[in-house]
Amino acid sequence: MSVRFPTRLLLVLLFVLVSLQRGSAAQPGDLISMSYLGRYSVSALEALNDEYYQSVAVGYLIQDQDQADAGVRYAVDVYVVEYYTTDSNHAVVIGSGLYADPVTSRPENVVLYTHGTSVTVWDTPSNVSAEAFDGPTVLINVAGRGGLKLLMPDGTGFWTSTVPQHRYLMGEVEGRTAIDMWTAVQHTSVFLNDPPQGDLHLFGLSAGGLPALWAQRLYEAAGGTVAEVTLMGAVTAPETFVDESLGKPGRYYHVYDTFAFEAWINTSGGAVSPSSVFKDPSGITSLFDMDHDYNAVIAGLKNTAGATYLPGFLHDFQRDVNHPARVFLRASDATVGWCPKAQIFFHHFEKDTEVSFESAVAAQAALNTCAGSGGATLIRYDSTLVPLLAYPGAEHLELWDNLLPKYADGTLPGLPW
Repeated sequence: MSVRFPTRLLLVLLFVLVSLQRGSAAQPGDLISMSYLGRYSVSALEALNDEYYQSVAVGYLIQDQDQADAGVRYAVDVYVVEYYTTDSNHAVVIGSGLYADPVTSRPENVVLYTHGTSVTVWDTPSNVSAEAFDGPTVLINVAGRGGLKLLMPDGTGFWTSTVPQHRYLMGEVEGRTAIDMWTAVQHTSVFLNDPPQGDLHLFGLSAGGLPALWAQRLYEAAGGTVAEVTLMGAVTAPETFVDESLGKPGRYYHVYDTFAFEAWINTSGGAVSPSSVFKDPSGITSLFDMDHDYNAVIAGLKNTAGATYLPGFLHDFQRDVNHPARVFLRASDATVGWCPKAQIFFHHFEKDTEVSFESAVAAQAALNTCAGSGGATLIRYDSTLVPLLAYPGAEHLELWDNLLPKYADGTLPGLPW
């Protein structure tokens, strides 16, 4: 299941044909298809977990110290969902995602999960592999351990999406894509024959915190009810996040900035020339086709010796508080101009080196003090007290590692299961 679909051209042609068949009737949230990938048994999920830890040692779903297994209780049926959503210009496009449905004898809670930064197709939920314990199978394990219906949108620009590049840090676009998947899944016979209990839960990791908050914002504005929102190491203010990343040593962090600038360039209507940031403007599409790794993306940036970006562009961005790129990023801030109804729980390491703890403090304050807020709670973690921290500086991903079993078990604040 780790093989990609043949070509994006075929997918675009399929999209055009389906659109012609449906005429102007295609609406965001309309279901295109649901494909059954198969069932992961309890033993298969346990074996994948064990194999991962034996070969990699440090990974995603940390095993409990007081038990020999990963705590999986249910087999999980897995589906790929295709549906209609909208791009930044509100044009109707195709979206996709993975739906994990545990095999239980009781109603399950339903969770909409928005993933963090993805650079390659391996990070895409729909690229789930039956042979490897990768990002998607981590969440399938959570579904099997907690008995949770889990929706995982790929995001615009991923998998079978007809958007040419990922709309990174564009919270409203990604929030719409997530909610549209939720709408589409509710129209499937699989879901209708086995409805969940309670209201929708939102769960965002890292850069996925931004679309999770936008999904809440859009869903509540449309009259929907969210049970609660859980965020781990969440990005909430893109301008702050990019500013902080630019100031960090190491090329790894600048991948985030690259993706943010690329999304801006491709939706800015010519506000900046791609040639001012990238070596080969004609190769931007292939550079961000999700088949390139971090180093390839970085290598595509225009630079001079010792500089990550063209210095003029970087300096302009850093010095001009009203730089067009700043205005673009600022408009995606999830904490401005909105007051949440459902309670939000921020989980954050005090020494997170990728998404600052200070940004979480600011987001919590903004969302907790607006009139009529459902409340935002910040739960801080001291890395010196976490026995399973892999190494100093690993706080960002290790927060997820250490909290996923607790999320599955419903022992984190705000979770009812």
